Amino acid sequence: MSNDTSDKYDNVTLIDVKLASVYYPILIDLAKHKQRLTYGQLIARAQELNPDIAEVQNAVPVGTGRRLEVIRYFTAQHGYPDLTSLIVNKSSGECGEWVLKRFDPDKLREEVLKFDWNQATDDFDGFIKRTHEQVLANSQRKPRAPKTNDAQKKARAEKVMYEYYKKHKNSLPPTITKKRDFVVKLLMQGIGVEEAFLQAAAQ
Repeated sequence: MSNDTSDKYDNVTLIDVKLASVYYPILIDLAKHKQRLTYGQLIARAQELNPDIAEVQNAVPVGTGRRLEVIRYFTAQHGYPDLTSLIVNKSSGECGEWVLKRFDPDKLREEVLKFDWNQATDDFDGFIKRTHEQVLANSQRKPRAPKTNDAQKKARAEKVMYEYYKKHKNSLPPTITKKRDFVVKLLMQGIGVEEAFLQAAAQ
């Protein structure tokens, strides 16, 4: 991969890659049957098809857009239509703001439905393998943050947690308030705030 591609994956996690690999064949099937799903329905179908994959069983709608971004990288690299346009918000029945601000979702879906996805299926396995390796390499070369004492770490973690919760509380499960200590612990370990909330919600 080029350096530009490497930089693109700086915020991608191994869980993102794992879930993208599971969601991709579901999106292919949707395209072939001219269907679309909500984020929640996508997760439910993935869980039904993959009962033994822990990351899938623990998946929640919050953050699913980021998992789909990995698939968007693949389709963009190969010049394929944007499969992720088949996944919509339950409330609006349409794609998320990122897509709406940049594209006409109806046009995207029209391109998806016209495309022969049989030619793209085999390419994705190699892409997932390379992406997994790149994300792993990125995580190993990231500079360590300056040392701080536990009290400082905890104070910063609590502030980050509160700000994220305040912004996203309407889309988080009500039980998340009982996972406060768990979220703080993950944040103190260097886990990203979105990933920390996802793990807490999946407990």
